[in-house]
Amino acid sequence: MVLNVYADESAITGKIIVISGYMGTPDDWGNAVKRWRIVLKNYRVKHFHFRQFNSKDDCDKPSSPYYKWSWKKRDGFFYDLAMSIGQSLIPVGCDYDLERHRNDGLTMNHYETLFKMFFQDVALATSRHFPQMTSHDRILFVCDGNPNKKWTDTFKEVHASVAKAVPIFGGLAFEDDERPAHCGLQLADYLAAIFRQNVEEKRKTGAQRKPRIIDIIVFRNLGAPEPSDFNFAAMPQPIFETMIEAMRMDEQRQKKEWLARGVNRKYYPHEHADSIRSIGQKIAHKNLGKVKQWMQDLPHIESAFGKRPKSA
Repeated sequence: MVLNVYADESAITGKIIVISGYMGTPDDWGNAVKRWRIVLKNYRVKHFHFRQFNSKDDCDKPSSPYYKWSWKKRDGFFYDLAMSIGQSLIPVGCDYDLERHRNDGLTMNHYETLFKMFFQDVALATSRHFPQMTSHDRILFVCDGNPNKKWTDTFKEVHASVAKAVPIFGGLAFEDDERPAHCGLQLADYLAAIFRQNVEEKRKTGAQRKPRIIDIIVFRNLGAPEPSDFNFAAMPQPIFETMIEAMRMDEQRQKKEWLARGVNRKYYPHEHADSIRSIGQKIAHKNLGKVKQWMQDLPHIESAFGKRPKSA
C-alpha cells in the first residue's frame, strides 16, 4: 500500500504557525483532485490559493479571478471546493504558538518541534485509518515549495530522522501547487487556512471553537473512524450532502432573521439542530436517486452486507 500526504503551511506572523493537509491513497487523491478541478473549471478559476481568495485587496484588482464576484458566488465557490474534497481523505496537522515561544524565552528551533508533532499526527492517523499498513508499505510526503530555507532544511532533517525510526515514512518532496501533478497541494492549502483560523480562535478565547459548517466538511474524517468518535466518515455521501445543504439553507435563513433584528451572531450548526432536521426532511427527496446510485456503486457490497440468496 502507498499513501500520499500533501501538506502546506499557514501562519500569522509572530503568533501562530500551522502545517496541515490530507492523507489518502492514490485513488482517493485522484478522485478528490478530479472533483476539485471540475469546481475550478465551473467557476473559471485556474488555481486556488487561499491567501488570494481571502484578500480583499487582491480581489479588488481586475486581474483577480474573483474580481467583482458577489458574496453569494464566493460562498458557493468556497463550499463547492470543500465538498469536492470528498469522503476518503484524512486531515492531518498541528500548530505551534510562536508568541508563547518568544515570551517563554525558548531558543530551540520551533520548526523542529512543529514538524515532529506533524509526523506524530500522521502516524496516529495512519494507525486509526490504515491499521493494515505493514513495514513494506510507504507514506510519501509532498509539501508546497517554501522560500524559507530554514523551513525546508528543518523539515528535511526531521523527516530523515523520523524515517529511520518509522520505516513506512517514505520520500519527501517540495513541489509547486500549480503543477497539475501536485494539485493536491491546493487542497492542503485550503485545509491549512481553516486549521489556522480555528487555532487563532482558540488562542484568543482559550477554548476550542464550536464547529462551523466548513469545519464539519473539511474535518469530516478527523479522529478515529469508529461511530463513537465525532465525525461523519460512515455517513453515505448523498446523505452527508443533504445534511450540509440543510445546514447552509438554515444558516442563510437565520442570518436574515438576525439582520432584521439587528443581531450580530455567528452561526454554529449544533445550536440549530431542530431547524436543520426540518429542512433536511423537506429536501431529502431530491437526493433519493443519488442514494440509490451510491448503493449500486458501492464496491464489494455483497461481502459487506452478505450475499443475497439466489432465486429458486
